[in-house]
Amino acid sequence: MTRFLIATAIVLAGVGSLAAQQVEINDQTTCAVAFHAYDAEDRPTVSVIAHYVYGVLDQLDRAHMAKGEVGILSAMSKDGLVTTSVTPIEMCRGVPTATLHSQIVKTYDGIRAAEQQMGTLSR
Repeated sequence: MTRFLIATAIVLAGVGSLAAQQVEINDQTTCAVAFHAYDAEDRPTVSVIAHYVYGVLDQLDRAHMAKGEVGILSAMSKDGLVTTSVTPIEMCRGVPTATLHSQIVKTYDGIRAAEQQMGTLSR
């Protein structure tokens, strides 16, 4: 419990400083930073996070397509893309010390697996 409180204090201190500086979201950004920004409705940070999420999803999709596999993003509706981009943030709530990047990968892999199981991945 003490470790959790210390970690939370460190993360909250970091989140408070995000507004005062240029925000950089990268592969090491923790989940806590992401969901705190959403909860605080910190629009500049949320915008950077959204751009990062879309970028990682696109990279994952392109990697599959480079191997000759079908991409999953191009067939999604705008609503589907929005839902997909918010899913990693919501998944982050349960694992605040994980990285946002890891949750984006899990989201993408989960959608891809579901599409394969349902047989909806087609060329």
